[in-house]
Amino acid sequence: MEIVTIEDDDIKDVVSSTKQTSPFMTKYEYTALIAARSLMIYYGEEPEVDITGCFDPAEIAKKELHERVIPLQIRRRLNDGTTENWRVEEMHIRNW
Repeated sequence: MEIVTIEDDDIKDVVSSTKQTSPFMTKYEYTALIAARSLMIYYGEEPEVDITGCFDPAEIAKKELHERVIPLQIRRRLNDGTTENWRVEEMHIRNW
């Protein structure tokens, strides 16, 4: 599993009906997204949500994730060597 930015030129979206893996976000993917986005915010990237009264990068990242505006994707590697890219908007997010 990798976390990739939406702006990456090498990302080719696969139609949701042809994806092989589950649309449920794992707790590891959830944690990796929060960690990666927190670092981006900490190092100066502009948040995608209203941050009034919130100063913790991890809390801002969680808010972006749950509002589905986080500018990252999950790349899952399959056993045959291919990959699937999942946008956060396509996934089911549980609260851990």
